[in-house]
Amino acid sequence: MTKIMGILSIIMLLSTLICGWWIRSTGEGDIHFHMQLGIWTVVVTCITIVFFFIKR
Repeated sequence: MTKIMGILSIIMLLSTLICGWWIRSTGEGDIHFHMQLGIWTVVVTCITIVFFFIKR
């Protein structure tokens, strides 16, 4: 479970970075979507860290 959550966190982080770069380079895009993606990335990463510490 921890590995799956870790992979999901990495994918979400990369998606957030790509989305931010896209908005910055083109000036087009939905900032609300980017903010939501960023918030969910932080939440999933925190849950992953908690799972990691519980598993150890």
